[in-house]
Amino acid sequence: MDRGYSLDLPAFSAIGYRQLAETVEGRASLEDAVQKIRRSTREFVRRQANWFNPDDPRIEWIEARPGVEAELEARVRRWIAGS
Repeated sequence: MDRGYSLDLPAFSAIGYRQLAETVEGRASLEDAVQKIRRSTREFVRRQANWFNPDDPRIEWIEARPGVEAELEARVRRWIAGS
């Protein structure tokens, strides 16, 4: 921002940038920014969830959990090999 970048730039539309910029500029507290970021994130997740039908057979849902990376890698490798 000190270099003249405007908050109107597309890059600043990502969650968190605008809220933290308001904090840096003294227009909002850090607590307010965190609350707004959390709210924006929840809204984003809800919008994304509406794109996917849980019963769509083309989607393979994977539960996020510790250690899931190896399983994901194996699935991706199998998918690539089958392409």
